[in-house]
Amino acid sequence: MSKKENKIYVMKWTDMEKTLNDDKVDDDDSEDDEDDILQKLNKAPKEPTIRYESINHNGIVNRLRSLHGTPIVATWNDEGEVGIYNVAAAIEELDADVPEAILQETQSKNKKKKNKKA
Repeated sequence: MSKKENKIYVMKWTDMEKTLNDDKVDDDDSEDDEDDILQKLNKAPKEPTIRYESINHNGIVNRLRSLHGTPIVATWNDEGEVGIYNVAAAIEELDADVPEAILQETQSKNKKKKNKKA
């Protein structure tokens, strides 16, 4: 792989949910009745969605640091060079609404790929 083929990825993860097995329910403090628990068990979980934008980077990233509260990130590459990047455009693109039809199309393609492997 060439130095110029490396990238920084800015990601947005949505619809991430706890699994029911991760929830701790104390019998003494639980306010859920049996119907509430059955409703939670029968609820179909949403498919998680991961979207990303990539930014070209010169060399392998050894370290990446962000200036908290700003879209500025700094990288240190394998040759000791430091790069400063403004990822605001990538964040704006990820924050833009995506039509539901496109998300469904992507999810259905992913399911088809999974089924082909099986």
